[in-house]
Amino acid sequence: MNERCELPLPYPDELLYSVVARYHLRAGNSSAKCTLREVYGTENVIPTTDLPSHLDSLNAIQPISVDQWIDNHTFYPYYASFMPRDRALLLRQLMKSSDGSGIHALVGITASTISRNSHLHFCTTCYEEDVQRLVSLIGTVCISFQV
Repeated sequence: MNERCELPLPYPDELLYSVVARYHLRAGNSSAKCTLREVYGTENVIPTTDLPSHLDSLNAIQPISVDQWIDNHTFYPYYASFMPRDRALLLRQLMKSSDGSGIHALVGITASTISRNSHLHFCTTCYEEDVQRLVSLIGTVCISFQV
């Protein structure tokens, strides 16, 4: 990771994906590849909203541990609670590593017949509450309204 890259502190329930998007906007980068290089130290990252990889590279200067990123700012807790312990631990290790190619296969997403949305969705009620509370919110995980 570039030593000058310091991600903004995440809001409660904010996805890492959103934190990186806020960094991208605040840094004024013209390309996503530039942002990926600054944040993860490589362009060879496929940003995902739910189960990102390369998280060990965030540990360099962030005040948040990699395990805190995983537990509080990804969908790991939701998937892990339905997985055997050994697979959940393997998922955590894959998310930390620079090889995230098997993450979605491990949790069964690639074999699922349930279609995935290609866009992020949010609860407007939660969003308005967050805007009042936090002012510059980009995206949060909504539990209250199951969006």
